[in-house]
Amino acid sequence: SMPIRDLDFFSKAYSDVWQAPIQPPMANRGASGIDGVISTAAGICAGCEVPCTLVIGDVASIQDINAFQLLGGVQAPPLTVVLINNGGGGIFSFLPISKHADVMTPFFNEPHEADFQSICNAFNVPHFLCNSLQDFEA
Repeated sequence: SMPIRDLDFFSKAYSDVWQAPIQPPMANRGASGIDGVISTAAGICAGCEVPCTLVIGDVASIQDINAFQLLGGVQAPPLTVVLINNGGGGIFSFLPISKHADVMTPFFNEPHEADFQSICNAFNVPHFLCNSLQDFEA
């Protein structure tokens, strides 16, 4: 949930999105905000028939892990996925509940040990781990 909020915060607003210098941004909001985000992006990308970029968090990726199968192989859409792994549930640290560790830790934090490199390898999805801005810009 944080990546979409960060993108919204730092993006330039356009009164007419069709005048933007890039494809208009699109978002998916599932029942809990993170359902099927990768699947939706793959479908949009396949339908647009142009390269697209998805910015997504780790927890949302885990919720749609089966969609990685759509991203590998010759039929894969030209979708670049920027997966931000912030250790899970980062958005909740910005809410008032974060001041209550007895409730925050067991019920709102979503730490995980997902190995996204192994997930990508399992589905033959090319990947690159960025540890710095220079890595990302490359």
